[in-house]
Amino acid sequence: DKSSNKKKPKTAFGAYLNNSITLSNFTEANLTGWTEEYDVGDAFDPATGEYTAPEDGVYIISTKVRFFKDVVTITDAPVFTKIKVNGGVLPGFGQKYDRVTLGNSYGEDVTLSTQVKLEKNDVVSLSATIVTGGPTALITGNGGSADSFFSIVLAE
Repeated sequence: DKSSNKKKPKTAFGAYLNNSITLSNFTEANLTGWTEEYDVGDAFDPATGEYTAPEDGVYIISTKVRFFKDVVTITDAPVFTKIKVNGGVLPGFGQKYDRVTLGNSYGEDVTLSTQVKLEKNDVVSLSATIVTGGPTALITGNGGSADSFFSIVLAE
């Protein structure tokens, strides 16, 4: 049976942001307060939003951050989504710059996925910044798949 020969991941997690985070103009916010969908190996702390690599290896990181504005429409606002390793931005593909239009009934998703070699005990987290020239915005989360998502799996 081929299915019995498949290796299961030693470590993997997937989590949804469980509440919205207010982003002030030009202020980077670490994304905390997640609800785990799964956490194989118990390496993710949903309260802090930090994943601690349990071993050396190549990891696949996927994120989706939903930006939203609840009152005033913001057009073409610059946003930054960052994957951080040990507090610093992951070199290469660890940062994404995008421009979003946000309104009182809609938001825009910014996705970022990459592969990275991590060492045991490296800490991975996610942050976001918006540059609006004025009003604040939100990163939405209610624990559902329609909102912000963060996952990491050890590639074999």
